[in-house]
Amino acid sequence: MTFCSAGGRTLSHDDANVIAGVLLHDDEKAYYLLSWCVMPDHVHVILQPKAPIGTIVKAWKSVSARRVAGGSLWQRDYFDRLIRDPRQLHDTIEYVMNNPEAAALEGWDHKAIYPDRLTDIL
Repeated sequence: MTFCSAGGRTLSHDDANVIAGVLLHDDEKAYYLLSWCVMPDHVHVILQPKAPIGTIVKAWKSVSARRVAGGSLWQRDYFDRLIRDPRQLHDTIEYVMNNPEAAALEGWDHKAIYPDRLTDIL
């Protein structure tokens, strides 16, 4: 899934660290993270949900907006897509993990992959 910052807001490294902490908070409780990347104007997350996706995203956006901006930070909607097979999962993870380099963001390391969680899937 992907969600974007509102109004052209650009996230700093500190903002990205806060958002990463929010993503990690409920990992293994409400979902299992497979891969994620916080970019300067959007966030990509690949996960296996244990709770409704809308509930998960609402919590991420709400908590991170309060911690980073004290209010509005994100566009209203988010984009999600069902990954249907191991090849699509592999390609999507590759895209997410290479996103900072593709955007020429040197030193932007706000991303993670969980290979141990992928062994049963791929």
